[in-house]
Amino acid sequence: MLKIYLLGHFRVERDGVPVPEAAWPRRKTKALLKLLALQPTHQLHKERAMEQLWPDLDPTAARDNFYRNLSFLRHALEPDLARPADSHFLTLIGEVLKLGPPADVWIDVEAVEKLLAQARTAPDPLPLLDRALALYGDELLPEDAYEEWALARRESVRRAAGAALLQLAVAHRQRGNYEAAIAALQRLLAGEPTDEAAHRELMH
Repeated sequence: MLKIYLLGHFRVERDGVPVPEAAWPRRKTKALLKLLALQPTHQLHKERAMEQLWPDLDPTAARDNFYRNLSFLRHALEPDLARPADSHFLTLIGEVLKLGPPADVWIDVEAVEKLLAQARTAPDPLPLLDRALALYGDELLPEDAYEEWALARRESVRRAAGAALLQLAVAHRQRGNYEAAIAALQRLLAGEPTDEAAHRELMH
């Protein structure tokens, strides 16, 4: 099982064992995995990876960098890999790089989004919200704050987490758990100090 953590400090675990920092020879090696993990189907066309990660290089240099960092990435995830075709987690089919299989890859941001979606329609959302917000912890890839390929997803997850904190506060208030409601609102306002709905709920 491969676990990829994108919320807060980036890290990767394989079968419960952290991939050591020394396994990542270049920042772009990590970036290639991050970009791939953020794709809805965990598939990424080679040309798009080149455009996102090496936009200032000519096509030949960008292609060389793509293949070099793909090799580094495979070695980081599977250090005993004899040849690329034997990789369990990374396959390049034609021009498309794929991370998988789905049953063997877990990504924290996807787990959070799934829990929050379930909470929106659950009769009792509290357990799902608690699990999601415990996983959320921090924003998506703060070390890549200025990378365009991470901006939209970071903002989407941040908004979803804010809505979840407000939903959690309301649910606690309705049950008379006022301290828990206030704590959720304070957490929300620490990141979004101008959130009017949170201020109104706190006053309520």
